[in-house]
Amino acid sequence: MKYYIVAYKDIAGIDRVAPKSLKVRNGDFVIWANNLGETYTAQDFRGPTDAGQLFPETSYQMPSNDTSSPAQVQVSRAGKSTFTYNCVDSAGKALDPVIIVDNPGMNDDGGNE
Repeated sequence: MKYYIVAYKDIAGIDRVAPKSLKVRNGDFVIWANNLGETYTAQDFRGPTDAGQLFPETSYQMPSNDTSSPAQVQVSRAGKSTFTYNCVDSAGKALDPVIIVDNPGMNDDGGNE
């Protein structure tokens, strides 16, 4: 499946990222869609040490008013894992959503958010 994480300004003018959590499985794709006027970078993916690397690259550029290249989930550990990451702008300001990897080694019919 393909999932989008969107960077946007809320009604108060604060930069936000939604959804705050996302359930993904091995083989899913995640794309960051940036609706802001400056570039952000999705980076610093952290999870359990035995879960492997979440995505093929260590960071994904979110060009201003554009989308990142697709990041394919590639965790090899079966079972539920939680990964966190930061979306950082050019000034170093971070937004920190969470990605939840749910049974990445299995092809179950569990719901995704």
